[in-house]
Amino acid sequence: MNPLYSICTSTLCFDADHFKAINDTYGHEAGDRVLVALAKACMYELRDVDVFGRFGGEEFTITLPETSIDIAMDVAERLWQLLSEIIVPLDDSSNVTFSVSIGVSQLMNSKETLSDILNRADGALYTAKEGGRNQVVAA
Repeated sequence: MNPLYSICTSTLCFDADHFKAINDTYGHEAGDRVLVALAKACMYELRDVDVFGRFGGEEFTITLPETSIDIAMDVAERLWQLLSEIIVPLDDSSNVTFSVSIGVSQLMNSKETLSDILNRADGALYTAKEGGRNQVVAA
């Protein structure tokens, strides 16, 4: 909870499933196009107050101020569906599609840091990946 407003903050961590295979199969330019398409789709869907960023490699985070875990799960499910519908065209007239795994976490108390919530969301992301990928998991 944000001590100033007493309202929840939630975070999503996500990445493209089997991204290395996309790079290996289609090349790094195709991988870059996937990341750009993913980022653009997310930016279009988010509120002005939401904070979107690249966490490293193909992993991204979204911090959702004043958002409970229930609403964050709704956002994550909507993004999961939207991102699974993206078709990335390549120069050779072929296309790349991909799925994503998403981990969701909520700030639990005023003593927690952004690092705490990110670590939990990242842990939920890895639970999603270990559970078969292409899903949303709450911490």
